[in-house]
Amino acid sequence: MAKILILARTLQPTALDLAQSLHHNHEVTLVTGKHEEFTGSYDFPILTFFEKWSALEALQFLPVLLQMNPEIVHTLCQDDKLSLAETFITLWANRFQSALLSTSLFRLKRRLTWTNPMKQLVEKSQVVTTANVPMMGHLRGLNIRPKRQSRGVLPPILRVKSSHIGRPEMPEWMSRLRTERLILIPFSLEFFDITDPAIEFAKVFSEKYFVVFLGDNSDWKLREKKQFSHYLQSTSLKDRWLLTGDLQEHQVQELLRSAEALFLARLKLSVTEINRWLLLGSTMPVSLIMDTSQASIHSQIWRNRENSWILSLQDTKKDLYELMDVETLKLQPEHLDELRTSVSLQLDSPVNELNRLYQKAINEKALGVLK
Repeated sequence: MAKILILARTLQPTALDLAQSLHHNHEVTLVTGKHEEFTGSYDFPILTFFEKWSALEALQFLPVLLQMNPEIVHTLCQDDKLSLAETFITLWANRFQSALLSTSLFRLKRRLTWTNPMKQLVEKSQVVTTANVPMMGHLRGLNIRPKRQSRGVLPPILRVKSSHIGRPEMPEWMSRLRTERLILIPFSLEFFDITDPAIEFAKVFSEKYFVVFLGDNSDWKLREKKQFSHYLQSTSLKDRWLLTGDLQEHQVQELLRSAEALFLARLKLSVTEINRWLLLGSTMPVSLIMDTSQASIHSQIWRNRENSWILSLQDTKKDLYELMDVETLKLQPEHLDELRTSVSLQLDSPVNELNRLYQKAINEKALGVLK
């Protein structure tokens, strides 16, 4: 059992679920932002300490860090930027408290220049994980691997919970869709863009299906909202689409039960968001449509045309038109049952892999001390 300090700037579900999973074998403390909110009770301490994640706050946190004396400091990086507080804590713990550094990268867009603190953290980390195999390949191409570093693929840890007992209360418009063949598309556009994949592929589906966009555009300007509505009305979608607005989790689950497929391919979603939809969809009798890059998350689970539809990342539109010739997107129930079983069995495998990497780093550290 090791003392583990987890740094998570934002308290996304994956941070809580990773900490909860590690807590079974380790003494875990999760440190996050002062304004982060969470519901429910957890078996490990959650410190909402930082407001700006500044160097001054890191100095104020130092007495807590010294008292904790963690053996491992694990940083969850949702992007390739590192705050001053994260930089200070990781370097201090590593240099003055001999803590092992573990870093999980969930998004890696840019090259890591020598001025980027993230590069220093990755170079000094004894354990580095990425969210999928392509990202691991990108990391290898950056040529920043030190002599002793264990690397592995750690998809975002996420437990899908059924949070409603009985029949959930649904929006009034839901009853009007019961006779329609539904395609669900997660919607997270920050502004109106006719070239966005969510809109582009929705037009293809409109030939056979009613498209439901899961999300809202409440943050858009009024002019953009009107442009969005008028544009869709002028395309093949016409009146065969709907934007749900903000939904509760149990309402999303009810829609997934009613739909023929959940479409994710080429959508501009983070790895954490993709993982959420993959796991949520896999627990429902709905077919998942993803691209080859998304299928690399939990790659051992997905089988094209058996428990999911996997489209080429390069030829997504071509593959989608071919998919439209299929009579139904519904996959065989027995394959979906097998998928749910596979998902439940695989949920713990990323944590087991992380524990293996931890143990390897601890053993190598011990051997170094003995020498």
